[in-house]
Amino acid sequence: MTPGEQPSEPSAARVAAIVVTFNRTDDLMRCLEALDRQTRRVDRVYLIDNGDPEQTARALETSRLSIVSRLDHIKPAANVGGAGGFCIGMERAYEDGFDWLWLMDDDVVPEPSALAELFDAHSRMPIDRKPLIVASRVVWLDGRPLRANDPKPKRRSIARGLALDDDIKVIRLCTFASVMIGRAAIARYGYPFADYFTIADDTEYTYRVLKTELGVVARRSIAWHNTTPQRVFSRKPERFYFLARNYIWMMRDSDALTRGENLWMSVLYVGALARYVISQWFAPNALSSTARGVMDGLRRRPAPHARAGGSHHVLTNVAASERPSRIESAIP
Repeated sequence: MTPGEQPSEPSAARVAAIVVTFNRTDDLMRCLEALDRQTRRVDRVYLIDNGDPEQTARALETSRLSIVSRLDHIKPAANVGGAGGFCIGMERAYEDGFDWLWLMDDDVVPEPSALAELFDAHSRMPIDRKPLIVASRVVWLDGRPLRANDPKPKRRSIARGLALDDDIKVIRLCTFASVMIGRAAIARYGYPFADYFTIADDTEYTYRVLKTELGVVARRSIAWHNTTPQRVFSRKPERFYFLARNYIWMMRDSDALTRGENLWMSVLYVGALARYVISQWFAPNALSSTARGVMDGLRRRPAPHARAGGSHHVLTNVAASERPSRIESAIP
C-alpha cells in the first residue's frame, strides 16, 4: 500500500484512535470504555499523556478494559499541549501503517456505533468522491451540537453535483473531537502545527486539508463532549492568549484559508478581541493576555508543520519556549 492509498473496502481498513490526555483520569477512562464498546473494532489506541503518566498508568493497570492490551501509552518529555500531542500520535499511527486515524480529546465519549457509522458514511460516498475527513456529530452535555462540526450552507465547487444521503453533509472544517482522518490527508498535507500548543490547531489543519479535498460529517455517528459549551468570551485569560496568538499565525503563516476567508476571519478576529476584553470588564489580566497574544503572534512564527515520511519529525517542532506557568494555567 502506498503512503496515500486508501483500502477499497472499509472492512479491510486498519484504524487507530489517538487520544490526548492531561490529568483527567476519570474522563479518560470513560473515553477508553467507549472505545472498548465500539461495534467496529479499534485496532490500536495511541494515548498521548501530557500530565502525570504514573497516575494514568495506575488507572490502566487496574482497568479490565480489553482495549488496554492494544494501547500505546506515550509520555512526552514535557507538556506539548493538545496540538503537540495530536501531532505525535498522528505521526506514530501513520508510520505504523494505519489507514485511518480517529482523533479525540480525553473528554469525548463516542456512542458504541460511532466508528461504524463513520465508515458507513464513507462507504456510501461515490467511488470517485471519497472524503479524506469524516467527522462525527458532536454533542455537548446539555444536548446542543458543537457548531464547528456543522455543515456550512455556502460551500465551494468541490461539492457541486454531489448527491448525498440526508445524514451526510459536506463540511469546511471540524474539530479534533471524534474525527476520522485518512492517511492520504497526512501524505499530502502533513501534520498540524505543533507550536499552536492549544486552540485552533484542529481548525487550521482541517481548513488546510478541506481547502481542496472533500470532508463530511456523518450525522448518525454521535460523540458526546463531556463538558459544557466553551464560549470564546468565557475563556480564562491564559487560554485566550493562545487564541489571540494562533489566529494571527493561521491567517498569516498558513495557506489553509482562501483570500476571502482570510479577509472575513480578520474581521471576526478583531471583533472577537474587542468583545472579549469588554466582556471581561477590561480586567488587567484579560487586557495583558490579549495584548501578549497579539504581540507574540506578530513577532513570532510557528515552526513549519512536519511532513509525512520526512526526516523532520513532529517532536522537533514542539516548542519548548512556553513558560510553564503560562502552560499550566491555560489547561481547562
